[in-house]
Amino acid sequence: DQTTPAANSWLWDFGDGTTSNAEHPSHNFTAPGLYTVTLNVTTQSNCSRSFSDTILVYRTPAPSIQSRDTICVNSAEPIDGILAAADTLTNWQWTFGSGQTSTLQNNVISFTTAGDYVIRLTTSNKIGCNASTTKNIYVAPLPTATPVQDPLTIAVGMGANILMNYTGNIVSYNWLPTTRLNCTDCPAPFANPQYTTKYTVEIEDRYGCRNSGNITIIVVCGKENVFIPNTFSPNGDGRNEVFYPKGTGLFRIKSMRVFNRWGEVVFEKNEFAANDPSVGWNGTFKGKTASPDVYIYTMEILCENNTIIP
Repeated sequence: DQTTPAANSWLWDFGDGTTSNAEHPSHNFTAPGLYTVTLNVTTQSNCSRSFSDTILVYRTPAPSIQSRDTICVNSAEPIDGILAAADTLTNWQWTFGSGQTSTLQNNVISFTTAGDYVIRLTTSNKIGCNASTTKNIYVAPLPTATPVQDPLTIAVGMGANILMNYTGNIVSYNWLPTTRLNCTDCPAPFANPQYTTKYTVEIEDRYGCRNSGNITIIVVCGKENVFIPNTFSPNGDGRNEVFYPKGTGLFRIKSMRVFNRWGEVVFEKNEFAANDPSVGWNGTFKGKTASPDVYIYTMEILCENNTIIP
């Protein structure tokens, strides 16, 4: 009140349904809008007069933070500001707890370190009315998949379980390529690739965080794949009657020759299957049973992975 001469009674009407008899009252308007405030005063001489003025009450911004409660490390995530009532003149001030700040309403933020973070948003309008809000988020570390042994070596025609060390609460597995795996959505599939193959497992944890791991399976073919007897007895008793190669992962025998001790070829055959006694040497030479002796052989074996064993 600035009435002259001084008044001795006052009646304030704030235009929002509330009044006061104080000389210099304080009043909080609970809703934005244009209010007509009227002061009625009376002097000691019982003279009265009133005066009215308008007050424009701005809305104090009421912000909230919209984001996931748990996000993944190094993943770009939207973190947006929302107002209870729209205001085109709002200023935005963010701190994300990681040293990052922003003055935009909507942001895309990534965190490089896992842990708990407090996001704070402060909004203000053009006359300085401001309000703040916070939100706690958890930045989860990425799940990991590390091979127990890399590379893993197997013989052609054989196989092995792919063993990985996993971290994180993993809910899904996806193996690529799918070639010669007994399952593609399990943690440790059995693999028997024909050729050297690099497998990748894509994993996802319960927070939706994704990562991958790799392992190379080297497929070899060598003497460990082949069994060639050093003795056979073609005597008609039905046992050990034929000299022939056996093994696993063998595509075909490109050539096999048997020599006597003087270097004479007593048996020769090309391009035939392994593990087949019908194509081996039955111990005859020129239509007669060869004499018991020491013989020398040479073979060239083609494996399933295109490796040649000489």
